[in-house]
Amino acid sequence: MASLHLRRLELAKISARIFNKTINPTFSRIGRKMLEQKPSSISIGNYYPTDEVYQSSKFRHFRNEFKDMAFKPVDFDEIDRLQANDALKRRGKGAPKKGNGKRSTKKK
Repeated sequence: MASLHLRRLELAKISARIFNKTINPTFSRIGRKMLEQKPSSISIGNYYPTDEVYQSSKFRHFRNEFKDMAFKPVDFDEIDRLQANDALKRRGKGAPKKGNGKRSTKKK
């Protein structure tokens, strides 16, 4: 009888690992239900900034603030994007020039 109990316990452990669940062989309170619930919309809404704050934190808005000054901020993401586009064009994989695409070369 004890081997059956140990076998069920091992099966429960394997099942919990596969289905990403918690195992509680002593049936004590561990808060599993609370931890597995999706967070409420109020807590999620308070975590993220408002749209105005998020939009104002983008780099282009920061750059507009210093437009007339000698200080020129560097947008590293934009530099990386331009370098990747140049590399694609050198390999012949870049976007075609305007009016030279696939559709314009088809016969009518």
